[in-house]
Amino acid sequence: MNSDNCLLSGRTIDYGPFGFMERYSHDWSPFTSDPERKFGFERQPLAAQVNVMVLARALQPLLEGDPGGQVAAGEMHRIVKTEYPEFSRKALAEVRRSKLGLSQWTEESDELWSQLQDVMEASPADYTLLFRQLTHVTNDEAVQAGNSDRATDSDSSAAPRMFAKVLPALYCDPCPPKIRASWERWLVRYSKRLIADGRSDAERQAEMRASSPKYVPREWMLAEAYNAAEAQDTTVVERLAQLFARPYDEQPSHETKYYRRTPPQMHRKAGIAYFS
Repeated sequence: MNSDNCLLSGRTIDYGPFGFMERYSHDWSPFTSDPERKFGFERQPLAAQVNVMVLARALQPLLEGDPGGQVAAGEMHRIVKTEYPEFSRKALAEVRRSKLGLSQWTEESDELWSQLQDVMEASPADYTLLFRQLTHVTNDEAVQAGNSDRATDSDSSAAPRMFAKVLPALYCDPCPPKIRASWERWLVRYSKRLIADGRSDAERQAEMRASSPKYVPREWMLAEAYNAAEAQDTTVVERLAQLFARPYDEQPSHETKYYRRTPPQMHRKAGIAYFS
């Protein structure tokens, strides 16, 4: 989303070239026309604020000459500069809380998320796969991993087992020892938080699955579909239509083909990995 993509309802439209982020990067953007990454992934809340500001400016001429116009203009300015950013911050925190399966969002949660961003980017990690893989972490594993003496320890026997659960989401196999150690340290910290929260596996994992789809329409999937359709074969289109009708469900018959990292040959392919 850039600066002119919001309806009055708040829904987003008209992305132009777009795509779901696969390898996590804080400033990821599919647009080659945005070399400065002004509308990169982690700047999307700012892009939304710009949309709100544009709406406020569009309404200002309607207030000219109105006795209460100056007061209304001041209120709009307050909403854009103060109220909207706070609303956006709380909404984003709730998304992150549910994706990690935490009981509540705290200052400690901000630190945990920031550390996760660092290890995701260094790996790098597939954003969709990573959060879905985290749903497989159990409380028993968290207890074993979290019993380390320090939050930075990764010597618990459970930490390597937990790392094995996130490995399918990482674009390094095998991963360098430094990356592996970073993940194991973060997983220990995450485990300690899960222990402190005390939520049941069933409750936590159900919320996490409802917050993180297992299947998203990745560009390489769509390219396969429309290339086949151009050759009068609509079976791939029909298969994907069924898949994305229930993106949060397991659908094991599709897992091998569609629950996976980007194929290596697609990493630098124009129209797949980036757009003009």
